[in-house]
Amino acid sequence: MRSKLHYGWIICVGCLLLHACTCGLTATCFSAYLPYIKTALALNNTQTSLIVTMRSLSSMLAMLTCNRYYKLFSLRIGVVVSCLFLVVSCLMFAWASSIFMCYLAAAIMGIAYAYGTMVPISFFMRNWFADRRSTALAIAACGSGVTTAIAPTIITNSTETFGLTRTFLAEAGIVAVCAALLFLILRDSPADLNLAPYRQGDRQKEKQQKAPALRDVNLSRRETRLLMFTILLVGCLGAPYLSHLTLHYRNVGYTSTQTAAALSMIGIVMIGGKFLFGVASDRFGSYRINYLFLGSWLLACGVTTMLNGVSLELLYCATFLSGIGISLGTIGITVWVGDLSSEENYAKNITSSQFAFSLGALVWSPIPGILADLTGGYEAAYVIFGVMVALTMIIVQAIYRRHGNRD
Repeated sequence: MRSKLHYGWIICVGCLLLHACTCGLTATCFSAYLPYIKTALALNNTQTSLIVTMRSLSSMLAMLTCNRYYKLFSLRIGVVVSCLFLVVSCLMFAWASSIFMCYLAAAIMGIAYAYGTMVPISFFMRNWFADRRSTALAIAACGSGVTTAIAPTIITNSTETFGLTRTFLAEAGIVAVCAALLFLILRDSPADLNLAPYRQGDRQKEKQQKAPALRDVNLSRRETRLLMFTILLVGCLGAPYLSHLTLHYRNVGYTSTQTAAALSMIGIVMIGGKFLFGVASDRFGSYRINYLFLGSWLLACGVTTMLNGVSLELLYCATFLSGIGISLGTIGITVWVGDLSSEENYAKNITSSQFAFSLGALVWSPIPGILADLTGGYEAAYVIFGVMVALTMIIVQAIYRRHGNRD
């Protein structure tokens, strides 16, 4: 007789929906709007990049108050309120008549991102799962991939057919419906439903023993700083890398339809990539899997600099590799912190890691636009992205080698 589905997996699906809104629509898919906002308000590349910068600045500052925010609100109410911030942001973008209104809307969007992404999701997973946390985190983090697979083409077609205002209004309505669903689905902990956290059966646990066990790791101050520096680099890579792909593809000569299709492909690959990272990390350990994902991201940076606006094969190769690499940017840092933290410092480290990630996105988000204005293209930015990926691989793997089993 089959056992009943544990409610933790329902929480997982709810967190996927949350991530689809607060990360997918605010970070990975928002870049689809940038060419149209740039044209509508007659902006240059630097001004356009500063919209992403304002979102990142707001997100970073809001991250400093995340622990206090979730002491004021329960996890369930807190994530619903974060979605309502996103609704307000979409309404402001819909009626924005100046760059300053766009900056304010982006700032509110950053608050939604800070309060509604991996910080609360990691706490939900920590509360609801005693086993298979990486897999659960991976499923939840697939939300942005689902949105990226679906939304860019819809946004592009809707904006070209109905205009920016109606498209943003439609997005606001969709997010409001999602907020209502999250209120109905989510619960802070199993105790709210008189349940226990999810645990595997003995036979399933035996299969998981190939994964090196990393428990109660206490990093030195130097190692903690190096880990946070690495996460800062991933922040420099994450949102700025993806946000400027649309502008880069269009700049080298690909059409809006080809660009939207490429972004949708990234979303599809990200879904598989995040799930693979979570399951494989539970099965074999994160150390081995890091090489696959960081190596793919490094190759992606190289191929992206070679795009010529003509070869679709080259475009989709760059897109596929980018999707694999970017999928690590969301779930990877959360798994790293879980692997390399003790129970007592996990909450502090997860908040610090998300702050470092947001700081990296803030610091780097205007740089690709500035380099594009200086050089006429985004190739230089993606060369530097490649250097950042290489540094990330060197540092994080060195920490794993010191504290975890490599075999």
